[in-house]
Amino acid sequence: MQSQTMAAEKLSPAAAPADAAIAIDDVTLRFVTPDGHMMTAIRDFTMTVARGEFACVVGPTGCGKSTTLNLVTGLLRP
Repeated sequence: MQSQTMAAEKLSPAAAPADAAIAIDDVTLRFVTPDGHMMTAIRDFTMTVARGEFACVVGPTGCGKSTTLNLVTGLLRP
């Protein structure tokens, strides 16, 4: 089994509205592939979901949907 090293970095401080249930501001996530190359999974991502709002994350395979949800749930930390 091969392991991957992942690193999330916060590129600028968040200024979340007071009513935000979820606020992500300018987040980039990179990881090292098994062959040693650096891969950017998410770049400069910003999203705010207010309390009571419903949001969906949609897109093609490999665009970062699961990675984004892992950041939102705290499984990955910026």
